[in-house]
Amino acid sequence: MDIQGSCGVAVREYPLKWREGGRNWSRFADYLLCAGGRAIGVVEAKPAGHSLQGVVVRSKHYTDGLDRWVPAWDRPLPCAYESTGVETQFTNGLDPELRSRETFMFHRPEELLRLQHLQAAQLRGMLKALPELAHSKLWPVQHLAIVNLEKSLAAAKPRALIQMATGSGKTYTAVTSCYRRILTELPKRGGMLGEIFRKARQEIQNPATLKCLIVDLIDREDWMPMQADVKGGHFRRPACEISTGFPEGRGPALHASRTD
Repeated sequence: MDIQGSCGVAVREYPLKWREGGRNWSRFADYLLCAGGRAIGVVEAKPAGHSLQGVVVRSKHYTDGLDRWVPAWDRPLPCAYESTGVETQFTNGLDPELRSRETFMFHRPEELLRLQHLQAAQLRGMLKALPELAHSKLWPVQHLAIVNLEKSLAAAKPRALIQMATGSGKTYTAVTSCYRRILTELPKRGGMLGEIFRKARQEIQNPATLKCLIVDLIDREDWMPMQADVKGGHFRRPACEISTGFPEGRGPALHASRTD
């Protein structure tokens, strides 16, 4: 097999061996996934209608059964999928607390490589290391809600309910929580996206202005045909005026870009 023939290669019916409970076991992984010339994960395929409960455990065994002569990014293999063709679950072995989650499709090889290069800095790891939330622009009830929500997410509890009274700033709390995680995560990305957000900080006071900036300005542009490295300077002036009500140079700006 030539696992270096492409950025992403899937090998069908690959034999795997492991030892458990004092016995040697051997099975065939439905697919061995390779990215960047090294093995990175496995796929356990089941017929449509089959329950995926318990399949996660078998996938975990498969990730540790790869032959030693096969180059791999990590051992055990970090990525495991269980799929019926209708329902697909994904387990990221680099997460601080492993659990499977439903996904709409299989990730591209480039995304699996990105997750691999992050190592411990995965999304759930990032949630455990968020910078301290400033009090200056939040009411006490908003600050408490965001802090408790982030504690819940860091504890691998993705379902949460924020209960706040009418007029206590629920919209601003929700936007601040999401935007804060975005500005923490995006600077770690490579390419132009990471460059734009490298020194970003949250300065927008009204959540309605954030919608205006993203939907009415940035989202209207067709970025795909652009061949040049587009900088954030295109939106610096309107961002300043929208976020603060001041023309550029007369008030704080939305520093979500670097301009040369």
